[in-house]
Amino acid sequence: MNVPGDFNTQMCELTYYEGTVWYKKAIIYTKNPGKRVFIHFGAVNYRTDIYLNGKHLGSHEGGFTPFQFEITDKIQTGKNSLVVKVNNQRLQDGIPGLGFDWFNYGGITRDVNLIETNNIFIEDYHLQLKKHSDNEIFGWIKLNGDDKSQTIIIKIPELDIVYKTILNNEGFAKVSFSGSFKLWSPENPKLYRVIIQCQSDTIEDERNDPQGQKPLRNNYLEHVKRDIFFYT
Repeated sequence: MNVPGDFNTQMCELTYYEGTVWYKKAIIYTKNPGKRVFIHFGAVNYRTDIYLNGKHLGSHEGGFTPFQFEITDKIQTGKNSLVVKVNNQRLQDGIPGLGFDWFNYGGITRDVNLIETNNIFIEDYHLQLKKHSDNEIFGWIKLNGDDKSQTIIIKIPELDIVYKTILNNEGFAKVSFSGSFKLWSPENPKLYRVIIQCQSDTIEDERNDPQGQKPLRNNYLEHVKRDIFFYT
C-alpha cells in the first residue's frame, strides 16, 4: 500500500471500509552519538496509535495536522519495526459525524519522516511586524534541549540586520528590533532571507515562490528553507 495515500482508494475491498488498518515498516538505522531522533507524520486520518519495536509511542486524533514522537532512546542500531494503527470510523459525536455527507478516507495521507536533530535545537519561532508599524518586528524564539540559556542571533543580510538576544532558563526569548522593510504586496511580492542561529543550530529561511501568501511558522522537525515576508 502506497504511503502517502488513503487506503480506501488503493484496494477495492476497502472502498467503503470504516475501521482499523495496520501498517508495518522495517527501518534500518545507525545511531549517531550526539543526535536526537524523531518520527514525524505529516497527517494520518483519523485516530492513530504508533508503535516502535513493540512499544507504544503515543496516539493522535485528527486527520489534517502533523505530529511527532521522539524516539532517541527507543530506536536501535540495525533493524527496527514501526507499526501504525489507523482508524477512520466515524462516530456519532465526532467530526465528521455520522450525519455528515462526508466520507472519512482513512490512512497515512502525508509523508512520514525520520528526523535527526542536534541535542539542542531551535524548536519554533515567530516573527512579524508589530501592529500599525511598518518597521518594527516583534516575536519569539524557543529552544529545545538541556542547555537552553544560549545567545540567539537573527540576521537579515539584505538589510544588514544582526540582532542578538539571550534565552531564559526555559529556552525562550522575546524578539524586538526594527528595520527599513519593503512590505509584501501582490504587485511587489518582496521577500527577505532570514537566518536564525544559536550555538548548536542554524535555520535559514528561503522561499523561491514570491507569491506565497502565508506567514511562516517553522516546524523544528522539518527545518524547511523559506523566506519571510512582512505585511500589514
